Amino acid sequence: MKRAFFIFVAAISISGCLAGSGENRSLDVAESNYSEFIGNDYPEFRAEFMNFGWSVIPAICNEKNLCLDYPELATNMASRKTCGEFKKLNRRVRVCVKVDTDKMSVDSIDEI
Repeated sequence: MKRAFFIFVAAISISGCLAGSGENRSLDVAESNYSEFIGNDYPEFRAEFMNFGWSVIPAICNEKNLCLDYPELATNMASRKTCGEFKKLNRRVRVCVKVDTDKMSVDSIDEI
């Protein structure tokens, strides 16, 4: 996964430099193609995403939102979805995960 991700980002970075748009734009392009992350192991995705400068938004934990091992993740009891939010500058995304007995994988990523 890391090798494929690195090749994808490197290709975007090279094309961004050739277009004269610089490093920040290449990261924006890579981040806008969220479908590349669907199905990936959540801990690995989280580390890579945070390396791009995204930070977690702590979940609000209560009887309607049960929190998990990561400060951003909570399971909404009404929808049964487990999601967390990240921010970077003026952008926010919601990442929902599929929870299995022994792992979590990225299920969806949406701009909010």
